[in-house]
Amino acid sequence: MLRGVGNGGEYRGRMPPDKPLLGGPQASKIVAPMSPVTFCESCGRKVGPDARFCAGCGRPFDGADPSETASDKQVAATAGGVGGEREVAAFGPVVLQSVGELLVCVLTAGIAWVCLWASRSHTRYRLTSERLEIRTGRFTHTSRTVDLFRVQDLEIQEPFFLRLRGAGHLVIRSQDAGEPEVVLRAVPGVRALHETIRSLMAAERRRLHVKIVEESR
Repeated sequence: MLRGVGNGGEYRGRMPPDKPLLGGPQASKIVAPMSPVTFCESCGRKVGPDARFCAGCGRPFDGADPSETASDKQVAATAGGVGGEREVAAFGPVVLQSVGELLVCVLTAGIAWVCLWASRSHTRYRLTSERLEIRTGRFTHTSRTVDLFRVQDLEIQEPFFLRLRGAGHLVIRSQDAGEPEVVLRAVPGVRALHETIRSLMAAERRRLHVKIVEESR
């Protein structure tokens, strides 16, 4: 039974079951306010409340360090931040690497292309947040590894035909005494790969607190 005083005087009546009295048994249930949903102004990607950079486009938010590039932030998001090693990319060389090979494939009705694919598909590259792995061989695999923090220099070589396809050779020079120079031949998207490796190098050196000192001659 509900009793109270309104503008028109005293009234009595039953309280509806879905409207308990203030201080009743259901009054202690408090609905917490939902966290506001934030979206990146550049790409529209949903971002967390504590995010400093957009994982989609790398746009810095308020309080972010402007000296760190968007590419560095994309790499950090791909690598998963602090934690274990993460795979960033896996790829192989393109099959056709010159105009002469293209003409031979046309003249042989694609038979030469199958032979080229069979000879080059056994080479695979795997890039992680910490190292670059080069695997060769079809039945017996041989793997070589280059630690990213040891890399000193990157060089892009773009022959005419490969440049038309957005591919090229990437020369990696490192401090590895056993194999100071590694060439990734005819890799697709060579310029984007160059920037990704460069950012991974910087991130890995920061993680391991490694500083490269160039020797004066």
